[in-house]
Amino acid sequence: MFRDEVSTEERIRLSSRIFALQPHLIPVIVDMVQYKNANRLEKQRFVVHQTLTISAFARVLRKYIQNVSAIDSIVLMTSANTIALPTIQISDLWARYHDPVDKFLYLQLMVESAFG
Repeated sequence: MFRDEVSTEERIRLSSRIFALQPHLIPVIVDMVQYKNANRLEKQRFVVHQTLTISAFARVLRKYIQNVSAIDSIVLMTSANTIALPTIQISDLWARYHDPVDKFLYLQLMVESAFG
């Protein structure tokens, strides 16, 4: 996980730089918590426009997941283990669930079969 691999000081430096250079973008870390068919997320760190919805972000994430089929659904959960609603904007999610120390929004991604 990103928190274990990168020091707190480095995470603070990264997020501060993002907010200083592009204040309309939000730093997001996505960890895969459930591996179905050995799926793997190719990229873990994202810089997302604050008006992007969760459903639009899920479409972006689909491009970075290996071996995901069209019938698989992507579920994003917050660090508080609540499912992120598809219509909510990233900025609203960040305002409620971001890490107060490093200012990153941590999301957990699960790939589930839509038809059982």
